Amino acid sequence: MAADTDGFLLPVLVVLCPIVGIGIDTTWRALRSSRGRALVPAVALLAALSPVWLAARNYRVNDHSRRHFETWYLDALFERLPAKTLIVSEDYQLISW
Repeated sequence: MAADTDGFLLPVLVVLCPIVGIGIDTTWRALRSSRGRALVPAVALLAALSPVWLAARNYRVNDHSRRHFETWYLDALFERLPAKTLIVSEDYQLISW
């Protein structure tokens, strides 16, 4: 992982986790009430179908099985480089034993 992206999601997760916890607690309390018990099957069905709906809706957009540009580009690049060419990564590590 590149140095500039290490931990970039951490601030978002720190804020998001308590919000999700409050939402789950509020939903749980509402479902435990006498009027909310009738909604338990509907909420369970929605919770079960949500990942299926998201996968069906986003599969085509995230399917990169036919995306070959990068492979072709890098193959052409490496064919043009002279023998024994060294490519240095942006965040290389020195290993000292």
